[in-house]
Amino acid sequence: MDDVAGLLRRLGIRPRKRLGQHFVVERGVIDAMTSHVPTGSVVLEVGGGLGALTFELARRAAHVYTIEVDPALYGYLSRNAPANVTVVRGDALKLQWPDADVVVSNVPYSISTPLLLKALRYGRPAVLTLQREVAERLVAEPGTKNYGRLTVITRCLADVSIAMTIPPTAFYPPPEVHSALVLVRPHDPCTKDIEGLERLTATLFSQRNRTLRALASRGMIGNVDPSLADKRVRQLTLDDVVRLLGRT
Repeated sequence: MDDVAGLLRRLGIRPRKRLGQHFVVERGVIDAMTSHVPTGSVVLEVGGGLGALTFELARRAAHVYTIEVDPALYGYLSRNAPANVTVVRGDALKLQWPDADVVVSNVPYSISTPLLLKALRYGRPAVLTLQREVAERLVAEPGTKNYGRLTVITRCLADVSIAMTIPPTAFYPPPEVHSALVLVRPHDPCTKDIEGLERLTATLFSQRNRTLRALASRGMIGNVDPSLADKRVRQLTLDDVVRLLGRT
């Protein structure tokens, strides 16, 4: 960690809280992330940072595209990256992503949910570090406190598992929360109408403790299958939500 802090000082770079910058410094975490990347693959990395993960990916992959929004970090990476690394400057949420076999990211905390949703739409396997709270929402079961809109949308597009939990000390500067290494494996979507699913879940989970009968009576949703009418939103399975979508 001292090496990272010293390098940042020499470069005149301060971790930017607004960008959610927490650089991964624990070798075990870097090794765990790269172990899920197929040898000889093309990798898209979001958030190259100081290159600790980038350079390890380059040893394993045929090519690495790394996107970095911070101009100072972009300059450092551009000067030091191996020949099989292409450094792209810009906002990963706004750029069109190049074609790759797998997405890898120590996800900046400030963009966790939108980046995850973009990765899901990208349709490639992903290896991500996320706040543990977010990771637990992705794998939550219906009826539990962590189950919600993000769970449903994610489950529609991919299988998700938590490979390991990560303490704050694995990052510099240490965040205030634990993180998790999350593996995302895309599958055929549960519906072709993903935008409709996003709209419907936004409506449903704004009233997560109400029954579907109550939402229908308020005109928030259309006709409800009688078998679902007395279910509360937080109890709905993915199949239940897809059935509702088909009736809207």
